[in-house]
Amino acid sequence: MSGKLVRDRIHELFGGQAVRLQDDADYLAALQAKLSEETGEYLAAVTAPERQAELADVLEVLLALAEQEGLPPVWSN
Repeated sequence: MSGKLVRDRIHELFGGQAVRLQDDADYLAALQAKLSEETGEYLAAVTAPERQAELADVLEVLLALAEQEGLPPVWSN
């Protein structure tokens, strides 16, 4: 992915790198790409702690996608 994004805490999922703001279409595409990446990392994880960490990342991206798509929050922190 050439550009990264900042919206709420999502930049933390992208390694806290300097990022650019994106319009909604770019943001959605970046989240979809990130979901694919994080899902692959989860599937490749070997140990339970690795799977747990990667699954937490998958959930974070899914929640951001759900919000972007207009779904109500499932839970809040």
